Amino acid sequence: MALRGRIGPDDATTRDAEVWRWAFALAARERGSGEVEAKARVIVCRNGVCEPRQAPLVARVVVGE
Repeated sequence: MALRGRIGPDDATTRDAEVWRWAFALAARERGSGEVEAKARVIVCRNGVCEPRQAPLVARVVVGE
């Protein structure tokens, strides 16, 4: 089942000059394993030039084993 959600800049748990971090939780309905897929979309600004970037994120999750 696909779950869609957004985590924005105001949701960051850490905001340092070089590193921003976000935390989120997942809830399982039953035991098993699988992959969680997400997409990170950001705007990167360097030397006065800003560009959109995106990267796929994949994590393997194991519940109850």
